[in-house]
Amino acid sequence: MDDASALLKLFANSRRSDAWSYALGALGAALITLLDMGLLGRLNVASLALLYLLPVMLASAQGGLAPGLVTSALAALAFNFFLVPPRFTLRIFDPDHLVTMILLFAVAAVISEFAARLRAAADRAEAAAEDSRLLASFGHKLANTRSAEQVDTILCLQLAATFRASTAVLDVDGPAVACRVASGDTPDLSDLDLAAVRWAQANGEITGRGQPTMASAEWLFVPLAAVGTPFGVAALARPDARPPIPPARMPLLTGLVTEAAQALARLRLAAEAAELEQQREHERLRDALLSSVSHDLRTPLTVILGELALIEGEGAARVRAEARRLDRRIGNLLEMSRLEAGALRLAVVPTDLSDAVAVALDDMGRELDGIAVALDLAPDLPMVRADPRLLHHILINLLDNARKFARSAIRIEGRAADTVTLAVIDDGPGLPPGADALVFDRFRQLQGSDRLGGSGLGLGIVRSFAEAMDAQVSARNRPGGGAEFRIAFPDAAVTRLAAE
Repeated sequence: MDDASALLKLFANSRRSDAWSYALGALGAALITLLDMGLLGRLNVASLALLYLLPVMLASAQGGLAPGLVTSALAALAFNFFLVPPRFTLRIFDPDHLVTMILLFAVAAVISEFAARLRAAADRAEAAAEDSRLLASFGHKLANTRSAEQVDTILCLQLAATFRASTAVLDVDGPAVACRVASGDTPDLSDLDLAAVRWAQANGEITGRGQPTMASAEWLFVPLAAVGTPFGVAALARPDARPPIPPARMPLLTGLVTEAAQALARLRLAAEAAELEQQREHERLRDALLSSVSHDLRTPLTVILGELALIEGEGAARVRAEARRLDRRIGNLLEMSRLEAGALRLAVVPTDLSDAVAVALDDMGRELDGIAVALDLAPDLPMVRADPRLLHHILINLLDNARKFARSAIRIEGRAADTVTLAVIDDGPGLPPGADALVFDRFRQLQGSDRLGGSGLGLGIVRSFAEAMDAQVSARNRPGGGAEFRIAFPDAAVTRLAAE
C-alpha cells in the first residue's frame, strides 16, 4: 500500500498548498499596503500600485490562477481603500486613479493566468515524473518474476494501490471467464461485465466503465496483450460506482498493463526456449545413442553374414536375407548419424537411375518374393548427379516400405518431363488422410506407412538423404488405390550433367 499512501500524502499536501497560497497572497497584499502607506507622498500613486504585482506573482506561482485572482482583487481593494484619495473609502473621484486601479487588476489577472499556466505545466511534469518512477519501479518488480502467477499478483496489487480500486486479472477462454487473481474477493461479474471482458479480449481495446464501449458495465476492462498475443484482461472497479480511472491517469494504467503483458510474453518465450533446448538435447542424446549402437552392431553382424555365406539350405537363405536387411538398417543409422553430425561427405557423381534401380532390386533379393515388380523407366531418362550410396539407401527404404504394404505388385516409374523423377508405387491400402507430410517424420508411426509396427525411421531417412542431395521427396495416394513415394531431382543436377 506504499503507492496509495504516497497518493494520499500528495493530495493532502496539495490542499495545504492551496490554503497557503491564499494566505500568502493576503499577507503579501497587506505588507505591500503597509509599505505603500509609508511611501505615500514620496512616490506617485501609479508607482505604488505596481508593487502589488509582487504578492500576485507569489500567490499565482504557489497556488495557480485562483489564488492569483483573489490576491489581485485584494490588492485592488487595498489600493483603493488605503491609497487612493479620498482615503479609507471605496469612492474614487479622480479618473486617473480609476484607470490605475483597473489596470492594476487587469495586469495582475494576466500575470496570474501566466503563472497558473506555468504552475500547471510544472504540476504535469511532476506528475509525469512520478508516473515514470512508478513505472520504473513496477518494471523492476516484474524483472525478478519467474512465473505468470507472480506477474498477475504484482499487477493486481499495483493497480489496487495506485488507483484505490478493486482489481482482478481474468482469463478468457472463448465464452468462459475465470479469475486468476484478485485484490479482494473474486469479482461477481454481471452479464454485461462478462460481455465487456470478452469484447476487450477479442478486440484488444479498453472496455467498460467510463469508456465509449459498454460504459454501463460496473468494471473497467483492460486487455493484457503483447506482440499480438492476448494474455488475459485486467479489471478495475470502485465501490462508489464512479469510473475507476480519471482520463488523465489512463496513460499510467495502460503503461502498467503493457509492462505486465510484456513480462508474461517474456516468460512464455523463455519457457518455449527452454522446451526447445530440452528437445534438442534429447535429439542429440538419441542420435549419439543410435550412432553408438550402430557401430557396436556392425562388427558382429559382419561376422554373422560371413559365416552364413558358408551354410547352404533354404533356412540359411532366409537367415541371410534377414541378416542383410538388418545390415542395411544399421547402415542407415550410421549414415544418418554422420549426416546429423555433419561428418558425412557426399560423393556426387553422374549416376544412371536405371542402374541404381537394378542394384537396389538385386540387393533386396528374396525379400521381394511373391510380389510382382514392374519397371516403367522412360527410355530418355537422363543421368543425374547424386551420391550413389545415399541414393541406394533411399531406394532400398522405399522398396522395403512398399514391400510391407503391397498386396501383390510394386511399380517403379522414372520420368524426365519438366523434372527428373523416380517413384515407387504399391497397390496397398494407401496413406491415411493428412499423412502426406507426417509420413516422413522420424519416429512417428502412422497407419498405412512404415511407421506402423516399425521403428519409424525408414521414410525419415529417405527424406534426410534426399535433402542432403538437394532432392525433394513426396507421398500421395494414387487415384486407383495404393501409395506413391516420389523423389524429384533438382534441375541443376541434370543441367550440369548435360553441360558436360
